[in-house]
Formats: sequence, C-alpha cells, structure tokens
Amino acid sequence: MSHRTLVLRSEARDATPKVLDMVFMNVLAMKIRHDYRPLVVSEAEGPDEAAGFVEVPEHLRHNYRTYRVSDGTHSGFVVCGGLRLHDEPTS
Repeated sequence: MSHRTLVLRSEARDATPKVLDMVFMNVLAMKIRHDYRPLVVSEAEGPDEAAGFVEVPEHLRHNYRTYRVSDGTHSGFVVCGGLRLHDEPTS
C-alpha cells in the first residue's frame, strides 16, 4: 500500500463475525477522529467541509471523491481517489 492509503477497520462482534476494512486509496486530504461508534460513511454531495480544507484543481476533480465519515454526532471527511471494501472472517 502507498503512503496515501487510509484504512478504517471495524471490530468483529458476535452478530458480525467478520472484520471489515474500508481502504481509501490515493488520499488527498482527511479530517477524521480516532474512533466512530457507529461508523457511517457516505459519498458527499455538493459543497461540503472538505471544499474549504483542500482545493482540487478543476481538471483533476473527476479523479477524486469526497466521503463523509460520521457517527451521527461527529463528522469528518476523506478526499480520495477510490474506496475499496475488504472483509475477512475472524479466527
């Protein structure tokens, strides 16, 4: 993985015996907390907090997406080139 990769990992629970990794690739900017319970990630639509934090040149905007990261109370964002989900069973 590159230095511009962010991985958010869920905790396995009794009802969900898997660990889910959310891998944000080609990260340009982020503003996140160390913990979200529960973690809610959605693609941001329209102007958002990231617009005042980092400016992506017009000719590169099609290469990046902004994801809102929240727990319902606290919110942040990740501006990146892509998002991949990876799940694996726990031992």
